[in-house]
Amino acid sequence: MDSSTERDPLLSPTGAEPNPVISEPSNSLIPAMSESSFTYGLRIFTASVHTLAYLLIGACTFVVLWFAFKSSPITVFHLHIILCVIGYQLLISFGILSLNSYGGWSTPLTMVHRRRTHWILQLIGSGLAIAGSVLMMRQKTVNFNSVHGKLALTALIITCISLMNGVMTLYRVGISRVIPARVFKTSHYFLGTAAFAISSVCLIFGYNKKSFQEWASDELSYVMMGMTAAYTLIVIAKPCYVLWGKLTEIMKIKIF
Repeated sequence: MDSSTERDPLLSPTGAEPNPVISEPSNSLIPAMSESSFTYGLRIFTASVHTLAYLLIGACTFVVLWFAFKSSPITVFHLHIILCVIGYQLLISFGILSLNSYGGWSTPLTMVHRRRTHWILQLIGSGLAIAGSVLMMRQKTVNFNSVHGKLALTALIITCISLMNGVMTLYRVGISRVIPARVFKTSHYFLGTAAFAISSVCLIFGYNKKSFQEWASDELSYVMMGMTAAYTLIVIAKPCYVLWGKLTEIMKIKIF
């Protein structure tokens, strides 16, 4: 074949010069142009705060469970600690954080799957916490005679109400005709947040008990109190913000 009629492999089938292909920068390396720098910074900040919360929750849960498992055989008192700490501080806290779309461990999940994860963790955590509280009440002859006991009773009652409210919110078929769905959601946010916050305060008073301080030390007890208070504030920050927005919206509707 004549070399003059040979087609350059870089040319298109028609023999014309191909248009140069400009590769787009990878979205995995830089934030999307539509996303503002403030939103991108907010995502980084939220992810960092959530990571801190996970570390604090894990550390506090580990220390308390270590204290509970130190005795052999495990008594009802230690079983109460195990069930309540796993239920309230581990599962329920992760259930609340699972609804966060910025920086949480459930960020890759869709909203449907985040909600499903939320109610599964809440259901299991509430069941463990209720079981642990009932075991301790049956063991003691005198209950609720201390700040820790009174807070535990308050958290138990609110947890039971929140659990029923959550089920009604999940299966609200026909109920919305009598009570608006907005009321169910708002009350569920309030009850769930209150139950977890009160359980954390109850745990803080538990660190002050003589049995724990003799096993650990006064200094470690104070550190555990501060760590529990810190991750509790992180966990309830988003629910409180959402609750405030819902209450403001309801007030605007009622007023205007």
